[in-house]
This record gives sequence, C-alpha cells and structure tokens, in this order.
Amino acid sequence: MNFLAHCVLSPQEPYFLVGNLIVDLLDKKQRRSIPERFPEPWKLHLCIDEFTDGHPLFKKSCQKFWPDFHHLSPVFVDIFYDHFLAKNFEQFVQVSLSQFSHDMGVIFRDYPTESVPLREGYSWENLAPSFVEYQNFAGVKRALNTINGRSRRKFSVPLALEKFLAYSPEVEKGFCQFFQEIVAATEKYREGKVSVLKG
Repeated sequence: MNFLAHCVLSPQEPYFLVGNLIVDLLDKKQRRSIPERFPEPWKLHLCIDEFTDGHPLFKKSCQKFWPDFHHLSPVFVDIFYDHFLAKNFEQFVQVSLSQFSHDMGVIFRDYPTESVPLREGYSWENLAPSFVEYQNFAGVKRALNTINGRSRRKFSVPLALEKFLAYSPEVEKGFCQFFQEIVAATEKYREGKVSVLKG
C-alpha cells in the first residue's frame, strides 16, 4: 500500500502514524533503526504490505500492467489504489479527505520529525497535502513522474497513464472490495484478535 492507505489503516496516534510511514520514506541504511525505534508500527506496516501483496485482487490488478511494466507493476498499483482511496475516501473514513489531510499535517508538524530525516525528495511538510492531490489525475501523473525520476529503469509515463485510464473501472472495483477486506483485517489485528492480517 502507499502513504495514504497506510495512514488510514494505522492507529490515529502520532507514534504509529510516523512509525508506519517511515518504513517507505527512509533509505536502506536508515531503515535499520526502525524496528528498534518503532517496533509496533514497523510490524503493522509489514503485515499490511504482506496482506496486500498476497491478495488475489491486488495480484489481478498487477497482472494488467505486467506486460508493459513488469516489476514496477506493484508500485504502480500502490499509487492507483491510493488514488481510488482518495476518490472514494468517505466510503471508508468518517471524515473528508481534506480534513484528514489537515489532521495528518498537524500531527507531522507537532511530532519531533527532525529526529526522523527522510530520504531525498520527501518532506514531512509536503506529505499530508499530497494526499488530497491523489484524488486527481494530475496527482497520479506527478507520482508516476517521481517514481520514474528515481528508477534506474525508465518507463513511459504517458503509456502508464494510458493503461491506468483503460483499466481504471475494473481496478477501482477490485480496490473497493479489497480495501473493505483489509480494513476489517487490520481492525482485528489492532484489537489483538489475530497475530497476522488474514483475508
């Protein structure tokens, strides 16, 4: 899952939100300190990713992009899923996306994030506002351009957007079913009813 989904699925406490997000926002050397500094958020993040990567609907979405983009397909689908989450936000969360983004921005501002420096290209100040941008096609395009700028193997952003638009209705339908399942599984995990996320 991508940033917005991890925030939605996390306990709404600064320690959990920051610890959950930084797994994807640090470079490899920095990540070594996460299990020690943020053990519970680290475990939750990994459980969410494992649930997602192994889910049939996520795999089905990835298969649509595999012929053209191969190993980048799961990365693309993570972005597209965040787009569909932003688009259908109030179906899953009881506040608006703009309010949620504002609340996250306050948490990131007030948390001592200077002790958690992010890898190049990311900042705590810009993270929450980007959640709202995911609602729009321009936000998806910007995210793909960012990935392409960091990827060793360049890809065609116009082609990725073309495929995204072509498969969007089916992928969105699969996402909505998938996210209902991962919300339920995450709630059971956070309540201590299960030790791993299960569909």
